Amino acid sequence: MGLLTEQEQLIADDLLAANFQADDIPALMGNISVETGGSFDPLQQQEGGDGHGLFQFSGNHLKAYKKWLKAIGFPDSGYNQALFVNSNVYAKDSPYDLGWRARGLLQDAFSGDLSTQDKTRIFSDVYEKPGVPHMDRRIEESLRYEDLL
Repeated sequence: MGLLTEQEQLIADDLLAANFQADDIPALMGNISVETGGSFDPLQQQEGGDGHGLFQFSGNHLKAYKKWLKAIGFPDSGYNQALFVNSNVYAKDSPYDLGWRARGLLQDAFSGDLSTQDKTRIFSDVYEKPGVPHMDRRIEESLRYEDLL
């Protein structure tokens, strides 16, 4: 078992500051690790695509994120990406409409007593929706963060 890198700790702190619960952070960190190739760089760009940031926003999701940043006058950062995601899951007037079913699944996953593996899987399937999920890596990473955090 090792320690978090400075960048990993920064992102874990950003997720907590954006109102995610401590027991949800490992699942989010596991997903972010795979989405960013382990860089945890909020400015990470997808190779050969338009994916951006910790959560690799793309398409209408990326447009909504950029519109939200402009509307509130915030810079692009790990904290603001985490806040955007949290708002999409929990805010009554979310900046990006995930749909009531997806919001409900995510809220249930993060409010219940699900395992880190289940939270990781649900966040990937419902929020991230990757073309190639690499679910084994996501779960492996989330369990590693569960041990570290």
